[in-house]
Amino acid sequence: MDFSNQSLEETDKDPSPDGSALVTKKCDSVEKSIDSLAKEVQEGVSAPDQKAIKEKKKAKRLRKKQLVQEEERERGKVSMKVYLSYMAAAYKGLLIPLIILAQTLFQVLQIASNWWMAWANPQTPGDSPRTTSVVLIGVYMALAFGSSWFIFIRAVLVATFGLEAAQKLFLKMLRTIFRAPMSFFDSTPAGRILNRVSIDQSVVDLDIPFRLGGFASTTIQLIGIVGVMTTVTWQVLLLVIPMAIACLWMQVTDRTDHF
Repeated sequence: MDFSNQSLEETDKDPSPDGSALVTKKCDSVEKSIDSLAKEVQEGVSAPDQKAIKEKKKAKRLRKKQLVQEEERERGKVSMKVYLSYMAAAYKGLLIPLIILAQTLFQVLQIASNWWMAWANPQTPGDSPRTTSVVLIGVYMALAFGSSWFIFIRAVLVATFGLEAAQKLFLKMLRTIFRAPMSFFDSTPAGRILNRVSIDQSVVDLDIPFRLGGFASTTIQLIGIVGVMTTVTWQVLLLVIPMAIACLWMQVTDRTDHF
């Protein structure tokens, strides 16, 4: 633009007959020089500018996409590996054998108390009792006290196991949340995190350990009942084995139908 102004001033100072031709030539040369300068500037700055423009467009496309992804859910039965990892979370699984032992001793004393009452009392009205009443009540009370003591030990061990496992999992989850990058909080809603540390953690605290304890007690009790029945009449195995197979088959088929 300065060149064009200078050319106009020169034409005003030199009113020659060839001034119009000179002005047009100078204007053409100025326009060509401006275009060449613009091309040089564009070529010199085009690479970083184009990169910045591409990054801005990419950021806009990412903003348009869904930032918060849907929560992943798994369906089907829980694998044994999950249960084993949960059992190993508290004291590396050292309490599990103690819990099973306490439940087994409780069941043995329960069976012994029932057997003692059946053996010591007379079977028919004409039979005489095999022991005195004091011995009968004393032995029965000792067996009942022992069974109640072992069931108390089992409850304490289950509570200790559940507390230690839940505390370890909670601290590990809390440490992971505090060390997570900011992108995790951008893509994960706060409500989802609060559900994990509140509702799901309460299930781990209260539900899972006592369910595992109940499963162990029910299994040992069933084994004890079947053992007593087979001791009296072994023919009961002819009924127990097909029933167990039928129950397992129904569970498997029901699970496959649902999932």
